[in-house]
Amino acid sequence: MKTPSTTQSPLISIITLSYNYARFLPHTIEAILSQDYKNIQHIIIDDASTDDSVAVARAYAQKDKRIEVITSEKNRGACAAYAEAYKHINGDFVCSIDADDVPHPTKFRKQLAFFSANPDYDLVSTFIDVIDGQGKFVTSPNLQEEWVNKERDLNDLSNWISGNYIAHSAVMMRREAHDKVGVLDPNMVYAPDYEHFTRFVVGGHKIATLPERLMSYRVHGSNITHKNPQATFIEFIYIFWKWIAPVLIQQRKFPDLAGRLSQIVAHDQYAEMSFQNRMRLLSSITQSPSKIQNFLDFSNSIANADPHPGSVLEAALSHSPANLELRSMLRTTSRMSSTINRLAAQIEANKPNHHALAEHSQRGKLTSWLRQFTSK
Repeated sequence: MKTPSTTQSPLISIITLSYNYARFLPHTIEAILSQDYKNIQHIIIDDASTDDSVAVARAYAQKDKRIEVITSEKNRGACAAYAEAYKHINGDFVCSIDADDVPHPTKFRKQLAFFSANPDYDLVSTFIDVIDGQGKFVTSPNLQEEWVNKERDLNDLSNWISGNYIAHSAVMMRREAHDKVGVLDPNMVYAPDYEHFTRFVVGGHKIATLPERLMSYRVHGSNITHKNPQATFIEFIYIFWKWIAPVLIQQRKFPDLAGRLSQIVAHDQYAEMSFQNRMRLLSSITQSPSKIQNFLDFSNSIANADPHPGSVLEAALSHSPANLELRSMLRTTSRMSSTINRLAAQIEANKPNHHALAEHSQRGKLTSWLRQFTSK
């Protein structure tokens, strides 16, 4: 049962997605219930766990009426579970804390204090520390802390080009802003939080990070983001092209755009793709982002894209909003020229497998484009 919200004591709704984390769930629940800010609603949604997760959650719910347990008969995935839990929230503020992470006792109070002092902000995160599967602090240098625990302007979309600098469980959002942005993309698996936060920025919702470690992020080898690096790579590219690239084009930040495309083709996961799939990916991301509505659309566009490298360049040159702007970008940015040269090398290396290029005179077109953009 929730305590009514007041100006001095707003209700915080916490969503915890649970799937086979019975060994970690008690630590998360107890840390949430032990917060020094007490007006909370804790929704635990279990996505058809096969361990004792449901029994653990229900045992805590019997002791504390602030906890609500929702169960699913079949596993639907984290994003679908989150959307279902979101229908049940009553709070003015929203947190999503994973079933293996542990908030520090003052997290909620300090984030609310920030919102009170900064009414123009809609999302606030915190620095983190890292714990292992046994709950021990990881004291050696680790990538998670190095990535998250830096003060940067997260309202500058350029700082979101290469990845997500926010720990999902460390976030608190205003309910009103969350309603406008929407829930997680149900078609995404590995980076839905990154996509969600990017929508906040694109939508003009201001973001801040408290430079204090108020969340323990657990690394134990079963974290979903680490399970499929190539699928994560594809989701990152979608986020860039759907949400970030249009703004960069509008702001004429072509070096940033070209630099990210260069990162993509230089990435290890890109190198592990087949030649045909690499060409389909390039063709897909050089089409107008306005044609892509969600990640499912993006996946389908890759599967159905013409792999011929000539079509990749032609799509790029016809990109909205202005042909001349992209011509200028390609001419003046050496990093993009390097990307095009790398693409040409790939084509030359795969001549025997792509007779269709010669049949459609695509090689002649490509040579002409390369000469035009790398010589001026």
